[in-house]
Amino acid sequence: MVVSKLDSIEWRSELERVGPRLKVGKLQASGNWQGRIKSMVVYGDKCSVEGKKVEGDLEGVGRRVGEEKERVRRGEGSVNNLDEVRKGKRTMEEVNAETVRAGAKDGWSEATAKQRTAYPHN
Repeated sequence: MVVSKLDSIEWRSELERVGPRLKVGKLQASGNWQGRIKSMVVYGDKCSVEGKKVEGDLEGVGRRVGEEKERVRRGEGSVNNLDEVRKGKRTMEEVNAETVRAGAKDGWSEATAKQRTAYPHN
């Protein structure tokens, strides 16, 4: 159990000295419990509203991260496929057929199409 060794008069004088600089000073300035409870309700409402805003923002960030992760995964697969073609392990026809089976529109992912345009000799 914690027991204070401070004199209550010293504590009150210190609180009067630093109280105006504290955020809780406004809360304690209300003087009675009813005022303090009303202040806490107001602060609680503000926290609830801000919390919902933050929650929505975080959901949006999570969604965008998921989309970017998928985009990187697709691009990485395309790079790996082209690397296998370059090394002679597979032909472009095999890569194209596999990509079509995986559901790409014309057999090329967006990343692969960009690479094919940029490096037509591959």
